[in-house]
Amino acid sequence: MRSKSVAVEDSQASVKMATVQQRNSAGKEIECGKIDTRNDLCRKSTMSTPINFEMRNLLDQKHEYLPNDKLTLRCECTLSTGIEFQRIEDTFYDLHLTPLLKQRIRDTKFAPYTSEPKSVSDDLRCLYKDQILSDIRLETKSKTFHAHKSVLCPRSPVFTSMLTTNMKEKLMDCIEVEDLEDSTIDQFLLFLYTDILEDLQWESAMKLYYAAYKYQVQRLKDLCTSFLITGLNRRNIGDLLILADKHQDSDLKTAVEKFICMRDKQIFCTDEWESFMETHSEIAMKTMYFYLKNGRD
Repeated sequence: MRSKSVAVEDSQASVKMATVQQRNSAGKEIECGKIDTRNDLCRKSTMSTPINFEMRNLLDQKHEYLPNDKLTLRCECTLSTGIEFQRIEDTFYDLHLTPLLKQRIRDTKFAPYTSEPKSVSDDLRCLYKDQILSDIRLETKSKTFHAHKSVLCPRSPVFTSMLTTNMKEKLMDCIEVEDLEDSTIDQFLLFLYTDILEDLQWESAMKLYYAAYKYQVQRLKDLCTSFLITGLNRRNIGDLLILADKHQDSDLKTAVEKFICMRDKQIFCTDEWESFMETHSEIAMKTMYFYLKNGRD
């Protein structure tokens, strides 16, 4: 057994950790010494650590550990010049257990995790899908959905008003949503529980936008708006202009108008735009006015 010393010349620094590794003929490094004084109160400029090998063993395996008659050691040191951080780095619990109890704990076989632990959104999805302790119903023309007041109210001020004042929804524990399709309500509720949008398509985004507008779920409305703007093309320009006009959404309206200004001829010279001017002349006129006023910025 040998000892290796590490010295630091800087009087302001102290050695906190040191690791010594022995390198063999293949270049592989094997740890043979380590010391950790991070919890010591005294500052040390010199540190010694035992090296775990015997000279006899080195000579017996000279071809492996003494290539070219040289012993190669690599030492890694961690130095400190003061307080790097002030926090608990590790916590160790020394429980005063009886030897019998310690043995029982050692002998106990714990089943390893077979999958990733569930997130909060996963748990809330199960709460919605399994209808666990649900206390409110949402009824479309053809289906009843079960939900939880404690989830709906924080997500929507409209639901909060319905379920906390003397409105029929509170008295009957039922909210009628006959203007929304079953699939839209399912996606809408799933978002309220998990904050996740799944299988979003153009048509479903249009319908979810309306649901978000109706129940004042701003985050869902913003996500649907972003999705719809990203999918803009000359064939669906009219749909978004109508949607923005119907719900007085100035941000959506401006985004569509700017899209048109950048692609004026590609849009104004199409059969779709000509048909749109015939069916929605006022909206088309306002859009043309915006184009003439602003053009290509």
